[in-house]
Amino acid sequence: MNKTFKVGILLVILAVPAFIFVFLHSFGRNHFDTQTYYPNGVDSVLSNCVKKTSGQYRVSHSFFSNDSINVFLLNSDPVIHSGLTSTWESWFNAYYEMPVSFKQILPESLCLQNTYSIDNIQCVNSEEMEELYCDLIVKEESLNNPYGVLINEDKVIKGYFELNDRKEIDRLFSEIQILLTNYE
Repeated sequence: MNKTFKVGILLVILAVPAFIFVFLHSFGRNHFDTQTYYPNGVDSVLSNCVKKTSGQYRVSHSFFSNDSINVFLLNSDPVIHSGLTSTWESWFNAYYEMPVSFKQILPESLCLQNTYSIDNIQCVNSEEMEELYCDLIVKEESLNNPYGVLINEDKVIKGYFELNDRKEIDRLFSEIQILLTNYE
């Protein structure tokens, strides 16, 4: 009897934590989301444009890749910012087969001066650059530094990132991971 009692107590002691785990697991789910910019529309004046929309703002530029997460890298010339280039190339390779589209946008003047080894560079004239800044709602104070804009597959802006700061770059890639987790 004494042995049976001890075995019973042991089973209860082992079963209670397992039951609690299963019970809590059925209710809980770790879910992360990223901030959504301009959910109620845009009413702002930017560098040389006026954007006014009501409802959720969605990017409508021709550079946008449908059915993928888009990352626009602005003012990040690989020659000038060579420290960023190795980081970007490793991330481009890591996300190669995933639905993430990196677009490094450079003015035509820089493209003509340099030869680049990165495949995803798009050279644009100043008019196209202004149009892109307007579509991405880039603030004027950000126009002179390397800058990133993260857009989900629904064309909604999910983040702005100062690419001179390693913490911001880490935040960008963390948010890409969150979007990939939620990607359907």
